[in-house]
Amino acid sequence: MVALAACGGGTPRVAEPLPAQSVWVSPERPRLPADADTNDPNAYYQRGAATIGYRADTAAAAFYWAARLDPWRADAYYARSVALMRTLWAPHRRTHIFVPTRRLRANEIRIIDSLNHLAYDLNPFIDRDFDYLLGPPVGAYVCGRVRDAMSAGLCFMRLGDFGKSVEKLSAALIKDPKHISLHYLRAHAYFQLEAYDSAATDLGVLADSLGNRQEKELTAFYVSRATIYYAQGMAYMQLDDTAAARQSYERALVEDLGFHMASVRLAGRALSMADTAAALRHMAHAVGVSPTDAPLRYYYGLILDHDGQPREAEEQYRQAIEINPHFAPPYMHLGRLLERHDLGSAVASYETFLQRSPLSDTTRAWVVRRLRGLVGSP
Repeated sequence: MVALAACGGGTPRVAEPLPAQSVWVSPERPRLPADADTNDPNAYYQRGAATIGYRADTAAAAFYWAARLDPWRADAYYARSVALMRTLWAPHRRTHIFVPTRRLRANEIRIIDSLNHLAYDLNPFIDRDFDYLLGPPVGAYVCGRVRDAMSAGLCFMRLGDFGKSVEKLSAALIKDPKHISLHYLRAHAYFQLEAYDSAATDLGVLADSLGNRQEKELTAFYVSRATIYYAQGMAYMQLDDTAAARQSYERALVEDLGFHMASVRLAGRALSMADTAAALRHMAHAVGVSPTDAPLRYYYGLILDHDGQPREAEEQYRQAIEINPHFAPPYMHLGRLLERHDLGSAVASYETFLQRSPLSDTTRAWVVRRLRGLVGSP
């Protein structure tokens, strides 16, 4: 909410659709250092992190490609949202401090919101490393002099001093227990401190106390009641309390049947219990809710494959590739299944995997050996 306000208040102006190749929509790949792996999402993320302060357009494109190559990378979606907002900033002609040059338009706000919702759906505990770029600079000295406990807690969180943040947010909650949204912020700080039991407790208090007014308040953080239960489940998983985690994920689905990542987590737990049938049910539901999620299709295919349903698995791999042809893993598994009935297409799928997977991917060695066994040296 603070970030959006930083780009101007009031009712946003309606704008024409953004150009297809715009940095806001589908930019071309930015140039990487000569020794970088152009298939490595980390290379693009690092490029974005290195340029976000002074070349926001390059950073936004880099984060876009980090997310294309690794579609479940939550921090890439968040980072891109910050970079896109920074494209509207420029140095003030007198102070040389970066400031917004105009308000966000309606279509731009929709993109920012979408990116943040994606980030929080994937990781409710995402570390907002780049928020410092959307406001005045702060330091420990400044945070220590802030008298309001809530503001001080947020200030220390922005610095990454989560211990001090917990201390100040706790003081704010003692002063005003009705300000229950602070439980979410304190849970985030606890999670970063690896105090997972405290994080789970805070989230439980928040979920139980949530009312209409606070629901609107939390929306500014892209947090819903379903997200809160989902985050609580993640905290319980860190404690190896799988029964409590399952209950939290199920509560997330009760709150929002369309919160498909909770179904993914439940599928993972079912697999850990060797309950493939339950895992398939959860994944089928998730795919039904989010049919254009390439990694979701891919993981559904893996479970179908494991369950001895190769035709159904092949279809999921093909769907994943159609949705996002830059996402490499489905090509390898599709090639393995195609070997049974279409050797030429299997070889082509393996070769595409090698063309699109990062050099750090350890499964490349298996594909290279497989290709040598099928057709000689690739």
